[in-house]
Amino acid sequence: MKNYKKYIIFLTLVSLPVFAHAGNPPKGEVWLFLANNYKGEPHYKSSKDIPELPKNFEGKDFQGQVSSVKVGPHTKVILYEEINYGGEHVTIEHNTPILANANKPFNDRARSLKVQKKE
Repeated sequence: MKNYKKYIIFLTLVSLPVFAHAGNPPKGEVWLFLANNYKGEPHYKSSKDIPELPKNFEGKDFQGQVSSVKVGPHTKVILYEEINYGGEHVTIEHNTPILANANKPFNDRARSLKVQKKE
């Protein structure tokens, strides 16, 4: 009976969901999420400028759908309202769980982005 309990505990721990967005991105990288508080799978990772966010990334449309952002250390991301870095923009330098509460509300508006490393 004792081994049976260990087996059940092991199966319970192994079957717990593992979220790829646990933790934070490395320096020079940002993670974009489709829902507030870093929720929504899949999430999109980038370490380079993206002139047009994907319309079909693992079956999800990221254009105008980003709601939260995680930013790596010594990194900032500039989100743009239009493709090719056009329109209004907002600069994010820290993890932002709700883009509607950013220094400029930007929930569900980003269509392109630039990633910059800070010294």
